Amino acid sequence: MSSDLGFSRQDRDINVSRVAARAAQVVNAGGVAICALMSPYAPARQKARYLIGHERFVLVYVATPLHVCERRDVKGLYAKARRGELRNVVGIDDDYEPPEDADVRLDTSASTVEAEVQDILAALASRLLQ
Repeated sequence: MSSDLGFSRQDRDINVSRVAARAAQVVNAGGVAICALMSPYAPARQKARYLIGHERFVLVYVATPLHVCERRDVKGLYAKARRGELRNVVGIDDDYEPPEDADVRLDTSASTVEAEVQDILAALASRLLQ
């Protein structure tokens, strides 16, 4: 869907917009869309929430420390960024704006996958009961 994009702020924002628009189509048709994105900038996340609809959007902030992300990086993008071979890598030479409006906050370095899934399901259930 966004293979034509790179790591620039503009490209990341375009990616989030494209995915949010597609997710909105799915949700409007009665489906459920689960999107796992690196969305480092607040305005793009706010736009996604608007496109999908505040009442149907659950923002999960995966607040994992950078050193853990680097250790888990199977593609080697952080290592390339550290060597100067790749630019605009969030946490290395690009900023990350932590969401202040996250519905769920997870630190995957301090929790289990099972507990994190339960936190997300609880947020979804709470949203459905509103």
